[in-house]
Amino acid sequence: MSDIYRNHTDSGNRCPITSPVGTNVFVLRAVSPDATTDTIFHGVAPFWLAGMGRAVLVLLFPSIALLLPQLLY
Repeated sequence: MSDIYRNHTDSGNRCPITSPVGTNVFVLRAVSPDATTDTIFHGVAPFWLAGMGRAVLVLLFPSIALLLPQLLY
């Protein structure tokens, strides 16, 4: 098993966590020993979902991403 799967686990689930979310979660866990990893992931989830929603919107409607460059040039 690769190191990314071994080092980034949460409650026994094996899944890769990408930067910057994964890095920030584990740094926050290190500096805040009172907070559990599950609590931190629950706090991060809405922001991660919002980011995924924005990515889906740009994929479905590419004109959103192209609007500003069209206005500037």
